[in-house]
Amino acid sequence: MRGGMHKKLDVLQSLFSSKAGVCCLVETWQTDHCTAVEVPGYSRHSVCRPVMQRGPIRGGICVYVAAHLSQHAKVWRVAADSSYIWLRLSHVKVSGSEVYLCVCYIAPSSSTVNAGNCPYDSLQNDIVDAQDAGGCIIVCGDMNARTAEQADYISLADLQGFVDVPDEGAYLGAEVPQRCNYDKAPTAGTWGHELLELCRATELLIVNGRTPGDAAGEYTYTSPQGQSVVDYFLVSAQHLSSVKDMTVMRDAQYCNLSRDMPHDSEKSDHFPLHLDLSCSISTPSAEARGTPSQSSTRPQFKYVESQADAYQQCLTAELLMHLVPLLTEAIDIDSVIAILSTCMVEAARQTLPEKRKRSENNTFPRNPWFDAECKSAKKVKNRVLQSAASEHEKKLAVQQFRSVIAKVKAKWLERRSAELCEMARKDPQAFWRVFKTQQHDVCPVELAAQFEAFRASWGPSLLRVLSRQNY
Repeated sequence: MRGGMHKKLDVLQSLFSSKAGVCCLVETWQTDHCTAVEVPGYSRHSVCRPVMQRGPIRGGICVYVAAHLSQHAKVWRVAADSSYIWLRLSHVKVSGSEVYLCVCYIAPSSSTVNAGNCPYDSLQNDIVDAQDAGGCIIVCGDMNARTAEQADYISLADLQGFVDVPDEGAYLGAEVPQRCNYDKAPTAGTWGHELLELCRATELLIVNGRTPGDAAGEYTYTSPQGQSVVDYFLVSAQHLSSVKDMTVMRDAQYCNLSRDMPHDSEKSDHFPLHLDLSCSISTPSAEARGTPSQSSTRPQFKYVESQADAYQQCLTAELLMHLVPLLTEAIDIDSVIAILSTCMVEAARQTLPEKRKRSENNTFPRNPWFDAECKSAKKVKNRVLQSAASEHEKKLAVQQFRSVIAKVKAKWLERRSAELCEMARKDPQAFWRVFKTQQHDVCPVELAAQFEAFRASWGPSLLRVLSRQNY
């Protein structure tokens, strides 16, 4: 997509009519002063183009995620030069691996945007980090790289006569189909060499020209000067078999199809690429059903009868947005339960007041002796325990905390004991009411004082009862 997004709203609508789970647009020319188009049913993640003092307007990325996937999509990283954006699609898995999607617009190698830097270096570092996290890596966008039919993985065939090496299938964890490409031009003058080196270093494979739908490696870009392949999909080698097909969408409605045809500046010079990938949405069973420890941390809400209708309307909207679109797809019961639970909580959050639960870690309301000195000592202890202090220092911090609370508690018990003994002497009935409602460690009165208070309070009445029985 090239040009102002607002001028191409009809093009956007036709692109989104395919109901793809994720739609990625590059060269949006979006700036801080130009807001990207909002598309109903999709959430948006965007990166503005770098501000240029001279030269052509380039860059800008928008990633639209369908409603049923939006709750799983979070921005993972953004390039310092705004040349790419990463999304982590948690619980969206390909062969058991979470999807890490990178959408790129790499400016031409001759562009002053690069300022002498190679954007593929930082991209490679990010890919390695995503692989360390066990992700299925998908990289797509305008790479401004021409790769012809050069190898995008390390070929071991030439070494087999000299050393014992595995075949490419064992090395990459998958059989590698031969790659075809209409574009036979050399890589010089583009990022072609860097892209191929990136693939070799990270075991990513170019999807173009390798899969059903684009077995021949069709052109992805056309201009009056010629045609080329500069837009790509790359996937982890072990997940190439999960690609159902990839097609180059040559549609005259929003693309210039050939350099031999009149060039329309309102249309894109790049053809959209469509990738169909086998994936699933799954969540751990414990998370879906909720374990006791997890359920205790979930928010709780007060039921308000006057808000019942509002809650039902909000819940209906949440279900229509997040659950209903999935019912026509293959989805496991755990995912349904997880999404349903999330919708119910979100509807309650928007319409019902949340219950306030006292923290179980706060002992002050339950222990009257736990005063400001105790709280200060506790903060010091926690600070030491959470620091990089040695085990000996942590042990000393705990001992000091216990010493403080023991001293404070002893003083409080001594003072409270005197208060209650005085109460038992002056007002036995009041003392007895206090004693019955307190724990024994909160009312530390000697047994003799308790007996005297009991006798003073109930003795005369008891004697009168006994006297009547004797008569």
